[in-house]
Amino acid sequence: MSVIYDAYNTEENLKDGVLLSAYKNTDDSLVLVAINQRDAVTDIKLKVDLPPNTKMERYVTSESYNLSKMPDVQFGKGKFQIMGKSLTTFVFNKAD
Repeated sequence: MSVIYDAYNTEENLKDGVLLSAYKNTDDSLVLVAINQRDAVTDIKLKVDLPPNTKMERYVTSESYNLSKMPDVQFGKGKFQIMGKSLTTFVFNKAD
């Protein structure tokens, strides 16, 4: 599993208020953290190399949510929505 997001951590995106970071845990889960400093919802598209049976969990911290688990969503074609003024954590796990 991997995420390519090099083009997103550019000076232009930093000015636009979108920050990304990703890492792989020892249990092989992949974690992607996205911070949207803008007021509006932001769509991001990443190259995410995941097995087809991967499960995704999404947690949001914002003015309205405190590390709240959000309903599961499809992440087809690496597209993600990040709420305005929020930190969103995506956890990708291989399905059992």
